[in-house]
Amino acid sequence: MKVIIAGAGVAGPAIAFWLAKDGHEVTLVERFPSLRTAGLQVDLRNEAIEVVRRMGLLQTVRDRSVPEMGTIIVDSKGQEDIVQRKLQTETESGVQGKTSAYEIMRRDLIEILYDATKENVTYRFGLSVDHYRNIEGDENNEEGPKTDKVEVTLSDGSKEMYDLLIAADGQGSRIRKHMFFYRPEDDQSRWLGVFSAYFTLPRRDYDTSFCRMYHATERRLAMTRWHKEDQGQVYLMAMSNTERFRRALDRDVASQKDAFAAVFKGMGWQEERILAALTDAEDFYADEMLQRRSTVWSHGRVVLLGDSAYCASPIAGVGSSMALIGAYVLAGELASHGERDVAAALASYDATMRPLVDQSQRLPKRSLQAWLPLSTWSIKRLHVKEWVRSKGRGAQPWAKKVRDQRWLLPDYPEMCWRSRSAAWASLPSTARSSLTEDSRSRSFWSPGAYSATSSVGDDIWLPSYELRKEERTERLDRVPEKPDWPLATIPSCSNCSNCSKQVDVA
Repeated sequence: MKVIIAGAGVAGPAIAFWLAKDGHEVTLVERFPSLRTAGLQVDLRNEAIEVVRRMGLLQTVRDRSVPEMGTIIVDSKGQEDIVQRKLQTETESGVQGKTSAYEIMRRDLIEILYDATKENVTYRFGLSVDHYRNIEGDENNEEGPKTDKVEVTLSDGSKEMYDLLIAADGQGSRIRKHMFFYRPEDDQSRWLGVFSAYFTLPRRDYDTSFCRMYHATERRLAMTRWHKEDQGQVYLMAMSNTERFRRALDRDVASQKDAFAAVFKGMGWQEERILAALTDAEDFYADEMLQRRSTVWSHGRVVLLGDSAYCASPIAGVGSSMALIGAYVLAGELASHGERDVAAALASYDATMRPLVDQSQRLPKRSLQAWLPLSTWSIKRLHVKEWVRSKGRGAQPWAKKVRDQRWLLPDYPEMCWRSRSAAWASLPSTARSSLTEDSRSRSFWSPGAYSATSSVGDDIWLPSYELRKEERTERLDRVPEKPDWPLATIPSCSNCSNCSKQVDVA
């Protein structure tokens, strides 16, 4: 297929990676003149870690990760013995704290994805999608297209036909606005009433590699994180002064800085240092938190991906993870259904991702108010709750609920095998159809590939329900018994010396 992607953040290059790997002709347009590397620290969680592993990029992400040791909640005097939660990697319950095992700067993550795709994807910077038009195909029309297409007009005035347009251009997506212009009832986005600001500040000798959170009265929160030896990040959040903030956001950066400085004056803790850094910051960014919701994510040959479809909000901390997971699922559904049934692939992408999106967007207003307390008494109550959770008490019922409701990453073996074209082409048609039909539920064991002493590499493809722990070698402490269904062996390819995997052809 001929595919165009709008946006070179996290979601755009991620979907480009999978589509190019599957042999599609991929063009990615970005309205900025170069790669957008702005942004602060992001964390990869749960199934997103496995997506990165399947991309073969996990070690690269590890090498560029931020060495954050955990999270500390401090009081107005800077005392740090209230709550101190050291780094915990994902457990079998699927529960993680504020600090993930995979903390990385957004800039570094985007550069990793760009480096992995720049040879096989056409990047066009300084261009954006102005508008598009869906065109229905007709097998009997000799002049028009035989299959559905989308005509895309770019900001330079050029027009071109594509088989698919993917909107990965963020929560302010122009393509999303175009999609819902004539049906606003389908757009159910909501403002959360929380205003946030982000900027960097110089690091001092006593700034250890912990995330520090400080709750101030009047629903204010300040947080610091450290990603370099000489530099860190500040996050300010407020759930008050709504009209003041909204007026400032309609004006210039200086007005926005003044608004945040006025609201956070008198907050306590490191007030003087943080407000001085705010005044001097050249990378200051402020916005009102928004959740992107809608009843549909596609129309014709246009589909929304990442924040343009289901931005949860920075409070949830899952934006980059959702972008990576969504890109994997969308590419997997397109691979499963094939070029002749794109509409079914987009519908299946919606059906598969919707439960996970609904989970990530469960953010009742009362929970926001509890996390941004109004009074000193409310802050103390929050600290007690967090202290109990940090000691592992009272968290078991919640952890069990998370585990029971956990969304599992789908398996798309056809996408894995097709990327090794020689092996895929050599399979009989019955084997290929079996892979497609059973891609969600079948476990593909390769007894010859594993032993009691073998390690699990980044390129090993196993079903998601076998990947519940970060360290999985203990699950392979014995060679699996031979299944009782007929097997066919996929021959080795040039990309891998020991990929003689076995699949069901019954």
